[in-house]
Amino acid sequence: MHSNWPQTSLLENGNVYRQATTMALAMIVFGQIGMVLNCRTESQSIFKRGIFTNSKVLIGIVVEILLIASLMYVPALQNIFDTAPLGWMEWMILILIPIPAILLDELRKKYIRNHIVKG
Repeated sequence: MHSNWPQTSLLENGNVYRQATTMALAMIVFGQIGMVLNCRTESQSIFKRGIFTNSKVLIGIVVEILLIASLMYVPALQNIFDTAPLGWMEWMILILIPIPAILLDELRKKYIRNHIVKG
């Protein structure tokens, strides 16, 4: 596997490839966290409904984060899944990943409330 550089393989560059694929997987996980928070109601805002009101969803989110962290930091799992540890900067990015999904769905729900439900 070459990274568009002559004579350079991503697999030969240490953890770069593993960190990139780990970050991609973690971004999918955190994007899904935003989506599960949005799915609780069809048209009501999650801020009105309450983000922290469904304990089962919150437990699922915590378990999901613990699982992805285990894939990153438990050496045996790193070897099995070919993952690499991420630094604090990557975690800051991951924490921000659900925000656009939540905001876009809030706009969709507002449109539904104002145009479809009333119309």
